Amino acid sequence: MATKNTKNTKKLQSALLLAAFLLFFVSLSAQTRRALLVGINEYHPGQASDAACRKKFSNLYGCLYDVMAMTEILQSKYQFRPPITLINENATRANILSQFEKCLVTEAEPGDICLFYFSGHGSQVKNSKSNEPDGYDESLVPYDSYLGQKDIRYKELKRLFNQALQKNIDLTVIIDACHSGSISRGIPAHLRSRSLPADECDVAEPDHETQRPSKNGALIFTATQDFAFAYEKNIELDNESQSQGLFSWALLEVMQSAPLDESAQNIMRRVRALTAGDISHITPGALFRIDCWAAPPGNRLKIRIPVSACSFQELQRLATTLFPLQKSSRIRWVTDPTEISPSHIMFWDKHQWLLKTPGPDTIPLGKTPTLAALKKFLTGNNTAFFLQFPLAADHGAAMEAEMNRNQDAFELLHSDSDAHYVLVGRFAGETIQYAWVLPQTTVDTKVKTPLPRCTQWLSVERRDTFGDTLFELMERALKLAIIRGWQQLTTPPDDGGFPFGLALKNFNTGLLVTEGSGKLTEGESYFPVLLANRDIGKKKIEPRYVYVFIIDRDGRGTLLFPLPDQANSENRFPVAVDSNPTEIPLGKTSPFLITPPFGLDTYFLLTSNEPIDSPDDVFTFRGVRRDRTGGTMSPLKKLLLRAGLRDSGDSNVTPTQWSIERLSIQCRPK
Repeated sequence: MATKNTKNTKKLQSALLLAAFLLFFVSLSAQTRRALLVGINEYHPGQASDAACRKKFSNLYGCLYDVMAMTEILQSKYQFRPPITLINENATRANILSQFEKCLVTEAEPGDICLFYFSGHGSQVKNSKSNEPDGYDESLVPYDSYLGQKDIRYKELKRLFNQALQKNIDLTVIIDACHSGSISRGIPAHLRSRSLPADECDVAEPDHETQRPSKNGALIFTATQDFAFAYEKNIELDNESQSQGLFSWALLEVMQSAPLDESAQNIMRRVRALTAGDISHITPGALFRIDCWAAPPGNRLKIRIPVSACSFQELQRLATTLFPLQKSSRIRWVTDPTEISPSHIMFWDKHQWLLKTPGPDTIPLGKTPTLAALKKFLTGNNTAFFLQFPLAADHGAAMEAEMNRNQDAFELLHSDSDAHYVLVGRFAGETIQYAWVLPQTTVDTKVKTPLPRCTQWLSVERRDTFGDTLFELMERALKLAIIRGWQQLTTPPDDGGFPFGLALKNFNTGLLVTEGSGKLTEGESYFPVLLANRDIGKKKIEPRYVYVFIIDRDGRGTLLFPLPDQANSENRFPVAVDSNPTEIPLGKTSPFLITPPFGLDTYFLLTSNEPIDSPDDVFTFRGVRRDRTGGTMSPLKKLLLRAGLRDSGDSNVTPTQWSIERLSIQCRPK
């Protein structure tokens, strides 16, 4: 969304649904806190399989560690009684269902807090009488599935969830598993998937439990949506590599560092940000009084640049060879994997071309694949094919050299698994084009991340014109680093001393828009407001300087409040009054107008107990390098000017009373 100042003007398990999660845990009226934790690494223990309905099984490596880490934080921080844990051979279908009913329903009392956590494989079960459009029910895979036991369908769990809720038990459900064995989505990151092929034996059972547990008050959130994969990643633990669920890792990081009264919106945003890449956190010791705060070193943008052994001319010849596929009536040629999910992706890996298929198989195609050889694998009625080009060998060397000259902003990776962005090439029309693409992202997920899914595609007409494209790609990468830097900028732990959050108010209707409570509409004018996020009564509040700005998808920053010519006058709140206001308008006389482009916009509220001199210099920029850190300036201003760069926190001690809040809202056309 572009802004300008005007005068006087699918499912129960939607990804990362963390609403009121921590506030739920710290309810003062709660009685006993109970948890049932399930973790399964072994799905194929080397014995003969009796499962006629599912032919393939694969082990996982991080689920037991997930359970151990969740057990520790539930007891140490949230005062749960020792959880019941079912791991590997104890996590059978019968045990999971019976222990849930026993521990979280029968033995629980009204008002008890109950938590069910599952880390393992997810899948689907064929059900010809299902109300699901695809004829499959989502499911959790128990340990004894390889012996022929059926999956635990979510519709079976729904019955147990509702039984607990009918007893007035506060129920939270956390699932770190895939919800289906669907096709790969977007540009893949090479992580281990927590998915098994579907159980193809038809259960033919209608859904008798029509009431959604979420409607009865259950908090149910998962690693993925029903169509997507969940993944494992490797973490460094005591100088050793340990597998862990990507979603569980992010959730545990947030739970460990967040204050107990962290808002649901902030928790959701932090988990989303962490699953797009690492972020450092400060966790002060309870026995220390913090007099100053040093920002951790800036977390650079992690970039993956696939480079082939082919020359640019060889890549062009391959594109010409496969060009007939664009005209095929049977195969859909994908030009943007963030808009259309490809079922088959052809990509270069080290020494040859590979073909990623909808299942777990990757087919080697050799160094010079032919059209006839490729067509053998592009079968089916819904084949969507994407040809992912790497850089040519000489172009890759130039790009890597330029990245190494900008090590303050970028970290160059040689694996996709931890990359924030991957350089992706495509063949569109008759040219090879390149763009930075967010891995594992498609049109279905575009409203769930404030990071751009894809930058503008840039053409390389000839080998000798790559220099111009290289410059443009570097500029766009820097913009991504700035956007992500602001999204993940770490602030001092919030002591609750400034109990206000950010909202937007429609200038004409007076309606408030907050995260999850509305959208911004083209042609409408809005202005920011501060809303009290708790009962503040007449409690004395230390005033802070307030700044509101937006960063668009092109990396442009726009200061919304105070206006550039206003500097630091009349932006310190709350002002001295007899009672504390619950709503404080900001810039009502200068609302901003909603204009294209549309999508998910992120507004930032920065508050500080000391002013930031020349705020327009900090919050208004065009997404290019801002080396304005020389001369005399406050540590906080220096930190903000270097957001997204590695040295942003080096020896940079800032005040403790400042914070950033991020508000993500969908903007739509009329």
